[in-house]
Amino acid sequence: MTRVLEVSHWGNVAVEETIEIVHTGAILKGSFSRFDFQRDQRGNEKQPCVKTFRTVLPAAARDVYYRDEIGNISTSHLRQSAESVEIEIRPRFPLFGGWKTNYYIGYNVPSYNYLFSSGNNFGLKMRFIDHIYDNFVVDDFTLKIILPEGAKDFKFTPPYPVKRNPDELHYTYLDISGRPVIVAHKDNLFEEHIKDFELTYTFDRMSMIREPLMVVITFYILFLVVIVYVRLDFTIAKDQAVEGKLKIAGLMEQVQGLQNQRCSTYENLVDAVNKYRNNQQVAALTASKKKFESEEKDLATEFTNVQTLLKAENPEYAEKINELNRLDRQAKDQLLLTWVPSVEKLVSGKFTKAQYSDAEKLCRQKLDELKEKMDNIVYAL
Repeated sequence: MTRVLEVSHWGNVAVEETIEIVHTGAILKGSFSRFDFQRDQRGNEKQPCVKTFRTVLPAAARDVYYRDEIGNISTSHLRQSAESVEIEIRPRFPLFGGWKTNYYIGYNVPSYNYLFSSGNNFGLKMRFIDHIYDNFVVDDFTLKIILPEGAKDFKFTPPYPVKRNPDELHYTYLDISGRPVIVAHKDNLFEEHIKDFELTYTFDRMSMIREPLMVVITFYILFLVVIVYVRLDFTIAKDQAVEGKLKIAGLMEQVQGLQNQRCSTYENLVDAVNKYRNNQQVAALTASKKKFESEEKDLATEFTNVQTLLKAENPEYAEKINELNRLDRQAKDQLLLTWVPSVEKLVSGKFTKAQYSDAEKLCRQKLDELKEKMDNIVYAL
């Protein structure tokens, strides 16, 4: 049997026992028949084999597992009481005389029941060997105690004379120098040997933050490398096609922004015309017309600049800009040459309200059609 105790200062002690059991009774003669074994009506006590046996674990044991080399053995049963946890161990096959099986059983217990501390001094008090089954005899037993990395100044006090083997090192996640392992060995153990050992050692509490810091720093470096990597261009030669597409995409965003500004200037002039119809302030209307023409001139210049850049990349897109400019001139004429004169005639009395209403409706309809055509061109780009 090998009993491994892994001590964690984060509140847990993991216990795992690897056991090889041999049935030392009368050796089975002849071959074994599973059919005859299933037909045997004798009780368990009268059959010359071991089907099950009971193991008692500490009451605080949790996350219990019972496995062998093949995997988990699901035929076992676990019963928990206030004083202990009992497991009915059922091997994969019954044990006849001369037969043997091996398995390992593990569980976790909270460290506050077994681990005591004062400053940087720690003391562990646990059973040297625990219950396996009633009236057990262990011919060969090894105890291994895995302490946290950085533990030192060990003092191992067994409950009876044992052979102390050289200390070992155990490596697991995030270890650098390895975790010290205390190894003890003894032969010929039985139930009377279920007693506690004591192990004292020193450990710097500040070392507990080393592993979390390693994880944080590792992820920080990883994210930093990814951030830098996605922003670097490792291509030896430039891909002209990709660069051209990116440049055209940028110009198309400019075209869409400029077209949105054009639509805003249309609405601003319409609002000014409606205000003039109500308050009849000629100066305000004149200022709005000048502002509209100035903005239209600036936008036309910017459209021309974008069109010049597009000609070098894609002449077809440059022709679309020409179409946008043509529709814009129609919209501007509709506003300045039709809608504004209509409202001026209404204010001066040359138009009746009915005539102005018809003219306004027609202008609004044509303006909306022109804006829709321009939007369709921009979306198609």
